[in-house]
Amino acid sequence: MQFFDIYSLILYIAVALVGCICLQRANTTIVAFDKLRILNESFYYLLFILIFTFIAVYRRIDLGIGGTDAPDYIENFTHIFEYSSRFQEQEQLFLYLNRFVRTFTDDYHVFFFICYSFIAFSYVYFLKNFYSPKSSYIPLLLLIIPFLRSFSSLRSSLAISLFLIGLVLFLVKQKRNWGILFIIATFWIHRMSILYIAFVPFYYIFRYRIVKLRGKKLFLFFLIFLVGGYLSSKFLQNYVLAMQFFYSETDAWYLSRSLDMSLMSRWPMMINYILLLSAIFYLHKRIPSTDRMNNLKILVSYDILVMLPSLIFGMWRANEYLYLARLAMWGVLIKVFLDHFKPILRPFLRVVIFVLFLSWLIFRIYQDYAELSIMPYMFDF
Repeated sequence: MQFFDIYSLILYIAVALVGCICLQRANTTIVAFDKLRILNESFYYLLFILIFTFIAVYRRIDLGIGGTDAPDYIENFTHIFEYSSRFQEQEQLFLYLNRFVRTFTDDYHVFFFICYSFIAFSYVYFLKNFYSPKSSYIPLLLLIIPFLRSFSSLRSSLAISLFLIGLVLFLVKQKRNWGILFIIATFWIHRMSILYIAFVPFYYIFRYRIVKLRGKKLFLFFLIFLVGGYLSSKFLQNYVLAMQFFYSETDAWYLSRSLDMSLMSRWPMMINYILLLSAIFYLHKRIPSTDRMNNLKILVSYDILVMLPSLIFGMWRANEYLYLARLAMWGVLIKVFLDHFKPILRPFLRVVIFVLFLSWLIFRIYQDYAELSIMPYMFDF
């Protein structure tokens, strides 16, 4: 039943556009009174959450449609009390969430509503605190990509959402202990989070250095750590495989699957990082120095540095953990880039940039639809 469906593509693009507009209106609409501003902001954020949650909860799910692993999540939820789950021995927070909701209902739609509304809320919470109102909102067209992936990988998407909330608490709200608790807790939803839990010590070691780096020093920093990260990850991969330090057969499979696979086979993932890093090098002198921007620099720098280790260790969903941070950085870079041109040229350039991002969105959906089983999209009420 799985096939590329133009109507599904149009739906996904429409949702992406509406979501982008909601976030832009929430952040940039000028209202005279504070209470009206808060109401306006809350309305558009709530609309964004409801739209994204609706298409996730009320999609038809069957073999080869609605998300590759979605039937397994439904099966796991429905029978969580009837037979032993592997989550009793690992990633127990996901088990407890299933059991808690299953205590009150056997309708998986309720479980999905809780999960997907939480995911959509985490997007809003993160972008509200990290996305500058002066930035370009064009990159937020791509926000639907990680959300569509959650149709298949619900558990990793929940871990990412908890991680995003933890980052806001840790970096913005200055609630360090709560932030660290949230970040560490992601490991008990998905073990892949271990790579991003390491952000906490990275932050304390490099937070001042990264912010001050410019020009050649910035280039050398990334070069040294990318090469060092690649070599150390290959060594660790070979060592763990040789000593057979496995938690499960699944761990061994993920760790070994990249041995015979060229990293260039993951070029759609790598090209994002290469383009972003190139833009940062080119525009770094014009990037504003604010607390929000400095935190974003640290997040994006860490994301770039762990990209190669994540591929070597077979953590194919790892690039979604800081996906929103990369979009926020693109928003800043586009704004800085456009400011370099005369006002009369900026509308034309915005259209060109919009077309480029829209084209990338269509390309990514086309590349992923078969693997994720997200086409054709059908409503199921």
